[in-house]
Amino acid sequence: MARRPPIPPEELSTDSTHLYEVLNSGPDTSAIVVGVSYIDACLASLLSKRLLKSSVSEKLLDSRSGAIGSFAARTDLAYTLGLIPKAMYKDLLVLAELRNETAHHHFELSFASEQIKGHCGKLDYAQSLTTLGGAQIIDSAWLERPRDRFTITAVMILNRILLIALGTEHVAGAG
Repeated sequence: MARRPPIPPEELSTDSTHLYEVLNSGPDTSAIVVGVSYIDACLASLLSKRLLKSSVSEKLLDSRSGAIGSFAARTDLAYTLGLIPKAMYKDLLVLAELRNETAHHHFELSFASEQIKGHCGKLDYAQSLTTLGGAQIIDSAWLERPRDRFTITAVMILNRILLIALGTEHVAGAG
């Protein structure tokens, strides 16, 4: 089976309008699974830009069998390489739990379910961005409802990862 190389950040950026439609208007389960999968693609894109441009990097990042093909491995690597801040890293771990809880439940879960509310209540990255240099950039009231907290967190994280990826250069090869 052919590898699926990471999607370039420029292409992910152009897909964001469709993602926002799913996050804002799609069913709860779709919003969670698609939102976290999109963030996973952003992480793969970031790491792809940071690693050597080679078939070995593509093999490592392959989502089906690569050593850094899982969401957890990509999250850990992005954090340990200093590509993402700790506050984002912590929320990425919560998002992974949220997606797994949703995707592996025998019934559709909603943002009204206690399990999902519990995970959303742990999301702190967007809350940490409510002020910047003394100016309020996110109203804390926007983070009160679980779906809003999830959506704002996901959008803030994926946009930050894409911006980092767009500014990241491949490591020069050893020759």
